Amino acid sequence: MTTGLRFVTLLSKSVLVFGLAFWLTPADVAAYGLVAAYSGLATYLVNADFYSYSTRLIAKGERSTWAATLRGHVQFLIVQTGLFLLVTTPIWLFTDLAAGQFGWVVVLAIIEALGLDLARILTAMGSPFFSNVVLFVRAGTWPLPLLLAVWLVPGLRSVQTVFVVWLVLDALGVGLGVVGIWRKRLVGWHTRLGWPWFRRGIKIAATFLFATLMLRALFSIDRELVLRFAGENRVAAYTVYAGVAQAMTALLEAGVFSYTYPALLRAHATADRQAYSKALVAMARGVAVVVAFFAVCAVILLPILLGYIPNPTYRSFLGDFHILLAAQAVYNLSMIPHYVLYAGDRDRWIVASHVVAFAGFLAGSFGLHALGVDAAVPWGVLAGFAAMLCVKLLGVAKSGGWNPVPAVAEVG
Repeated sequence: MTTGLRFVTLLSKSVLVFGLAFWLTPADVAAYGLVAAYSGLATYLVNADFYSYSTRLIAKGERSTWAATLRGHVQFLIVQTGLFLLVTTPIWLFTDLAAGQFGWVVVLAIIEALGLDLARILTAMGSPFFSNVVLFVRAGTWPLPLLLAVWLVPGLRSVQTVFVVWLVLDALGVGLGVVGIWRKRLVGWHTRLGWPWFRRGIKIAATFLFATLMLRALFSIDRELVLRFAGENRVAAYTVYAGVAQAMTALLEAGVFSYTYPALLRAHATADRQAYSKALVAMARGVAVVVAFFAVCAVILLPILLGYIPNPTYRSFLGDFHILLAAQAVYNLSMIPHYVLYAGDRDRWIVASHVVAFAGFLAGSFGLHALGVDAAVPWGVLAGFAAMLCVKLLGVAKSGGWNPVPAVAEVG
């Protein structure tokens, strides 16, 4: 059931991309792509990865401590949201976002951060199904009704309609998440947490946040660079191509990683070398099969689907799609050594790989653009992910190999 909800969510988001390309102007699709990219990055500035601290406490702690942890989490979010608003306003001046688009980025980032944190907290509390229901309501329920509405009512065919529906359903998902926590009937809400508690959380979250922002920046600034290098039409096409390519990752998260990486972590924690190898092989096989199958299907089907869209813009830059598809394949292959490093608590290599990925992306994009390469940004994305894969592979080689679980000598 959980996997089914994730697949339906993936399908809905994929249909949304094509629907927007069919009924909206390239300028509106470009605006949607920019707002979606920047709100995705800004989401992590709101929650600051503090969930990496609070969810760990919830997962490992007694139920009697959950309410106090949640209270501390909410208090942190309130302060962090204020800081977010202070920091992002001057940053907006250096982007190509209009004032209205920046407003949507701020509002959507805050509501998205709440939704993501609620889903993660519910998972840590042992309610993964309810967590996926929250995800489904936030991301999987609104694309199809939205497209039906813009089909039936031509006056609704604008990017503003998309943002309004997105916000309303996201808020509904947040409300549902709050209900899920309320049903736990937790006690201890009045327990006060001192500054040392928050200081520990900030210290832990800061490391993860830095790595996350490096990677999220790559997924956001790419559209900004396309806009500056090639204009709105190219951004519109890029948004569609990236949406399709990134569906590969969503498919792997739902069908492969969500099953294999917990087994990998458990095997490492229990020093079960055989189970570790089994989980790693299953992950590698799953990634190889899904990447190959998805790539073949996407290369064959996308030109056919784009043929039904009246605007020729989306068929004019198919070379960008092939590069982005290759980049996404490399990204997903890099998740195999990523989870090996994660299982062994070798976080520094993961952080380093994200920094190198962002640097490689910027160097590749600006360097190739200076040389007159037409698809400089897609090639830059590929270069960034290739660099990230190399650093992760080096991390695995330098710190224990593919199976760091020590072999246990037989007794007898």
